[in-house]
Amino acid sequence: MSTNASLFVSLISLLFIIILVFWLYRDYRVDKFRQKMFELRDDLFDDALRNNLPFNSTAYGMMRSTINGFIRFAHRINLPQTILFVLISNKNSDSLGGLFFERLEENKKELNDEQRKLIDSYCMKMNYYLVEHLILSSPLLLFTILVPLLFIFVAKSHARRLIKTFKSPLDKLDTSALTAGEI
Repeated sequence: MSTNASLFVSLISLLFIIILVFWLYRDYRVDKFRQKMFELRDDLFDDALRNNLPFNSTAYGMMRSTINGFIRFAHRINLPQTILFVLISNKNSDSLGGLFFERLEENKKELNDEQRKLIDSYCMKMNYYLVEHLILSSPLLLFTILVPLLFIFVAKSHARRLIKTFKSPLDKLDTSALTAGEI
């Protein structure tokens, strides 16, 4: 294959990777997040249907509306916009109708302990799915932060074995550093 043909194939491959990572992967993550939220909303509805939660409670309505909001705007939720939104909305949270957790706590007062725990578990799952989406939907974050962190975690878990394997060369380096430090 000639140099020009190799260059052309390389550029096409690079373009395909860019499309895959920055467009198709993002769409996949948005669809996956929406699907998890649909399932969570269905589970919430099923619990209300089984009389574990009253349909007419404001806490149930608030959770359902929040999940619906995440489903509707999942395509707009990403890490940079979330950081910017949090920074901007800290100054005027009253314009959003009060803080979510304060309103939820107030709305849960009409529920019994079991129902409160159930609402809390749905809120926890919803926020877990949100954080998971924020982290996993960013290819740059995955490659620049998560992959190195995973490598460090794996390396630390095998550090003792590695140190034993390379004990002799490490001993020589340690001796050299000790000598240099004592001078």
